[in-house]
Amino acid sequence: MAFASLEQWVDGLQTQGRYTFLRAEAIGASGRSANAVKKALQRLTRRGRVAKVKDYFYVIVPLEYANAGAPPPAWFVHDLMAAMRLPYYVGLLSAAGLHGASHQQPQEFHVVTDRSVRPLNVGRTRIRFFASKYVSSASVATMKTPTGSMRVSTLETTVVDLVRFAKAAGHLDHVAAVIADLAPKLDPKSLASA
Repeated sequence: MAFASLEQWVDGLQTQGRYTFLRAEAIGASGRSANAVKKALQRLTRRGRVAKVKDYFYVIVPLEYANAGAPPPAWFVHDLMAAMRLPYYVGLLSAAGLHGASHQQPQEFHVVTDRSVRPLNVGRTRIRFFASKYVSSASVATMKTPTGSMRVSTLETTVVDLVRFAKAAGHLDHVAAVIADLAPKLDPKSLASA
């Protein structure tokens, strides 16, 4: 069904609890040409109604996140990685924060995937990717988010990754402080397995 405007279509997605969409979906739903949809999306992006993550992937910006330019990455990381067709899990300092390490709030959102991907800036948030050939075999858990779910490394996988990517996680002294926060919850057998 064609909508009067692309903004009405975006509003309709948000009322259904969806906060992400592909440009191809917008083209199909609007009944307009690809160029017309591209221009409409540019206008919505300039107005702060949507945030362009990739040329083909957009995030709807709710009013409460208008100043930040986008909702938190946890709201859309699963959909983004599905659109990119890459295996992933949220890891390193982002996972440590989700597991209760309150040493410092990470300045970036850390995602581990199986290949090198350039960092993305979405609003005021930076998503940084780390390549690991162990993504598919790593121990992960599914965590609920306000818009669905995301894959997050287990506590033990998080600790292993923090040591492995220590330089990117603030060097060994910072990693040691984060691990000290997490240590009481660690299971030695699971850590050895990880």
